[in-house]
Amino acid sequence: MEKRDTALIAGASSGIGRAYAAEFARRGYDLIITGRGKDLLRNIAAELAARHSVKVNAVIAELSNDRDLEALSRKAGKTKSLTVLVNNAGFGAMRDFLGEGYAAQEALLKIHSLAPVK
Repeated sequence: MEKRDTALIAGASSGIGRAYAAEFARRGYDLIITGRGKDLLRNIAAELAARHSVKVNAVIAELSNDRDLEALSRKAGKTKSLTVLVNNAGFGAMRDFLGEGYAAQEALLKIHSLAPVK
């Protein structure tokens, strides 16, 4: 059996990330999709797998959480057919820089910068 390329889509639970996941599945890519909503992400994985006859692995992960990010990194590292990363996970600050607080700024940096590199 021929191996397909795999795309990792971060933030695949809704919006643009979900649309990317659907498009890559339509094009025949196997997928690793991430998000925080366990039931929602698993439903999306099942739907895409059934509709497009591709393998879809749902990884429930909060990318600002070191343990979750490490688990996703291990999964990606073991996937030899991984050829695409869509870094769609993220959020924006709701207040100015000083008003947001360190924890929010750290989470933003982890999700937007460190997670895709790892």
